[in-house]
Amino acid sequence: MSPESRSPSGLRPVDAARLGTLPQLVRRLRRTLRYVDYRQAERDCEALAARLLQAYPRRALEEFAVRGIPRGGMIVLGMLSYMLNLKAQLAAGCATDPARPLLLVDDCALSGARFRETLAVVASPRVVFAHLYSHPELRAAIVEREPRVERCLAVADLADHARQIYGEEYERWRAAGQERLGGGPYWLGLPDLVCFAWSEPDRPIWNPVSEELEEGWRLLPAHRCLKSRAELGPPPAPVAAPAWQVADGVASARCDGRIWLYSLDSDRVYSLEGVAVDMWNVLAGWGSVEAGVEYLAGRYEASRRTLSADLEAFARTLSGHRLLKHAEDARPERNAADSGSYGVS
Repeated sequence: MSPESRSPSGLRPVDAARLGTLPQLVRRLRRTLRYVDYRQAERDCEALAARLLQAYPRRALEEFAVRGIPRGGMIVLGMLSYMLNLKAQLAAGCATDPARPLLLVDDCALSGARFRETLAVVASPRVVFAHLYSHPELRAAIVEREPRVERCLAVADLADHARQIYGEEYERWRAAGQERLGGGPYWLGLPDLVCFAWSEPDRPIWNPVSEELEEGWRLLPAHRCLKSRAELGPPPAPVAAPAWQVADGVASARCDGRIWLYSLDSDRVYSLEGVAVDMWNVLAGWGSVEAGVEYLAGRYEASRRTLSADLEAFARTLSGHRLLKHAEDARPERNAADSGSYGVS
């Protein structure tokens, strides 16, 4: 069993549209990728706490109810609660007086969609939106369009690359995007690809053939992203030392029951379907043949010995295509705290 190599000439029109500009897209996203590990997130939360204390005396902050926007905002709020001693507000949870001011927390804001959804279900007359990363025009738009929002605070600005990419077509692209997103977000652009150790934000892509928004390409390998690693749930037994990792420079997407893989090193696109999807999931997510065998044994009528042999052979095949690598061959990773941006390679 091996991944099927795909070329645009042999694809259905809907798949060709999905993959046609993939190399340029992945290269652009990698150039702007900003990876935030837990250490950097702690530093960012310290800076966010300082911003809040500059805006409000500590006694005033004690009057705020607090809420994290699921799910990344809840991680940031947990860190922020230590730095600002928000234990009492966290303990109160949602059972607080709706007349109290509200501190809404998130990890990043790209268009403001998650913030808008949360704001619609809270009754607080005064809201402060605190997060780590966003574009300054988005923060300004939120304050301008939402009378209840008195401050929109972030630690760092994201750059917008849309005008540079679309040039004279920028205004047309922006208008079409506003229409597709139903009523328009607060702000629309192509900001830096900020990713966290717990999540890579969703970036839907418009397919002009199907005329639908599709799941975007993911650049973070599962061993560096909790959200991707947890898609299967926890492994059947703890994995002390994963044997396999997704190789550097591999982007992935899921559509129509298939997994699509793009290797920047070989500039080739591969597709997986059927049992190969499950095999990829366990190897990319858990990195363990043993854990993968236990999972597959509950889904397929085959002996564990057969499943183990097939999974090992599949892993070697993927390694030959530079889609997987042995975990012990992984190079030491730089820390995002040592540089403002971090590419996956």
